[in-house]
Amino acid sequence: MSDGMVLCETRALASSPVHRLATSVLLFLALLPQGHASGCPRPVAVEHGDLVNQTEANRGSFLPGTLLSYSCEPGYTPDGPTTITCTTAGTWSHLPPRCISTNG
Repeated sequence: MSDGMVLCETRALASSPVHRLATSVLLFLALLPQGHASGCPRPVAVEHGDLVNQTEANRGSFLPGTLLSYSCEPGYTPDGPTTITCTTAGTWSHLPPRCISTNG
């Protein structure tokens, strides 16, 4: 008999206005886009360094999957990854490298 009571309570709950509203809200939230950023912002400038691929460098933001490569001026060497990737989260995979003087 307790099974019948539970079933009865479940049916009453399912037909209540509050339950219908909660179900509608959850369905709406499930249909919203989930955390896909439209792109990455322009990375910070590297002192004594340059972006190697200028084709993407003139845009305000960069699409996920975009690779940016850095090089250092003569007399400087990179400290850190020289290639960074725009992730689907809208962030860069690494910070740009620093260009360190090789003259001591």
